[in-house]
Amino acid sequence: MFNNNRDIQQENISKFRFRWIIYLLTGFTLFTTTAVSSSLSLTIVAMMKNGTHNSSTSALDSIDDLHVDWSNVEKDRMLQAISWGSLALAIIGGRIAETVGPRIVNFVSLISIGVLNCIYPTVALKSYVGAYAIRIAQGFSIGITGPANYVILSYWAPYFEKTASNAIVNSLCFAANAVINPVVGFLVTSTFLDGWPSVFYIFGGVNIALAFIWLIVARNKPEDHSWLTPYEINEITLARSKGQSFSSKLPWFSMLSSISVLAYLFVGFTHGWLIAFVTTQVPSFYKDVFNVSLKQNGIISSLPWILNIIVILFAGFSVDKLRQLERFNLTRLRKGYTLVGIGISSLTFLGVAFIGDNTTAAVALITLTKGIGGLNIAGAGSNQLDLSPSFTGTLSGLLATVSSISQLAMNEAVVWIVGNTESQSNWYIFFYITAGISLLGAIIYCLFGSAEIQKFDPCSLHLLVPRYSQDSSDQSYEITNEYFVESFS
Repeated sequence: MFNNNRDIQQENISKFRFRWIIYLLTGFTLFTTTAVSSSLSLTIVAMMKNGTHNSSTSALDSIDDLHVDWSNVEKDRMLQAISWGSLALAIIGGRIAETVGPRIVNFVSLISIGVLNCIYPTVALKSYVGAYAIRIAQGFSIGITGPANYVILSYWAPYFEKTASNAIVNSLCFAANAVINPVVGFLVTSTFLDGWPSVFYIFGGVNIALAFIWLIVARNKPEDHSWLTPYEINEITLARSKGQSFSSKLPWFSMLSSISVLAYLFVGFTHGWLIAFVTTQVPSFYKDVFNVSLKQNGIISSLPWILNIIVILFAGFSVDKLRQLERFNLTRLRKGYTLVGIGISSLTFLGVAFIGDNTTAAVALITLTKGIGGLNIAGAGSNQLDLSPSFTGTLSGLLATVSSISQLAMNEAVVWIVGNTESQSNWYIFFYITAGISLLGAIIYCLFGSAEIQKFDPCSLHLLVPRYSQDSSDQSYEITNEYFVESFS
C-alpha cells in the first residue's frame, strides 16, 4: 500500500500536481476543436452576400467578391454538416480510445481538423458541396476527440477530482465560445487575410500546433509518464476505480439496456438541443430580430459563455468538496445540480419569448440560460465518469452521438419553423419548444438517473472508495490506506 512505502513517504512532496497540466491540455484540445466547430455560426453571416447588410464597415465592401452565394436554408444545412460527421464516428472513436489509448487518437484528430480548416475558404468559394464535405470530415475528427478526452480523465483524475477535472476541461471548451465570437467579429470586419478567411487560417493553425504539443506532453495513463513523481502516480492509481482496463470487453446489450445509462443519454439529448441553439443559432437570432451588427453580435454572443465558465468551475469543485465530507451521496448531488441548472435555464430561455423587442432583456435572459445551465456539468454532465470507468469513452461517444442527433434535429427544426422568413414570431415559437424539451430531460434524469457504477463494468466488483484525510493547515486532502463504500442512492 501507498502509506507503507517508506521511500514515497519520505519524498519532499510539493503541492503542484502534474495531472493539472494534463487537465488543462485536455481542455485546450476541446478549446481548439470547439473554435473550429462554433466559429462558422458567426463567420457564415459574413461569408454570405447578405451578411454585410448589418455592417457599416468598408472593409467588407472592399472584398465583396469573397462572398458565397448561399441561401438561408443552405446556410442552416452547412451548420449541420459537422454534426453529421461527429454522429458517424463518435461511438467508434470512444471505443478506439479505450482500446489503443487516447494519445494518438487526439493527435491524428487535431492534425486533420487543422489542415481541413486551412483549405476551407478556398473550397467554399468554389463549391458548396466541397465545403460541406470538409465540415463533415472535420466532424469525424471532432466526434473522436471528445470521447478520447473523457478516457484521459478516467485514468488521470483521482476519485475525488472526477467532477472538478471535468469542470476544468469543459470550462476551456466553453471558453472557446466566449473568446471566439469577439475574435471572429473583429476578423470578419477587418482586411486581415481578406477578412472572414482569416478565421479559418488562424484556428486551423492553432489546431496543428496543439497536436504536436499534445504528442510531446500527454500519455495514456499516469504510470506511463516519466515526468510524474512516484508520489503522484500512487496518489492517482490508488484513488482510481479498481478493475479498470483498456482491454475490457464491451457489453453492448447490458449497457444499452441500463435505465441509468438511458436517462443519462436522454438528458444529454435534450440539454444538447438547448446548447446547440445557443451555440449555432443565437447569432442569427440577434441579427434577424434585433438587427445587431456583426461586431456587436460577436461580443454579445460571448456573454453566456463567460457566465457559464464561472458556474461550471464553481459547480465542479463544490461537488467534489461535498463528496469528500462523506455526508452527501453522489446520485442526489448529480440530480440536484442537474435539476437546478437545467430547470432555471429552461425558464429563463422561455422568458425570451415574452420580452418583445427589448434587446437588453433578451441578451440578459439568454446569458442566464447558458450560464446557469453550467451547473449540469457537475450533474448529468459528469455522469459518464460514474456509470462506467472502464467504458467512459464509449459512454461519451454515445452521448456525443445523441448530442449530434439533437443538434441536427434542432437545426432542421429551425429550417422548418423559422425558415427563410426569419420573423420574430417564428423565432419565439422555437423558444417555447426548446425550453420544454430541455426541462423534460432534467425531469427524466431526476426520476431514473444514477451515479452508481453499473453492473456491466468490471469496476462494479470493486466498489471500495479511497478515504481522504484532511490537512488542517491547508485544507487539502491526502489519500490514506483506508477505504469506505460510498452511498450512491
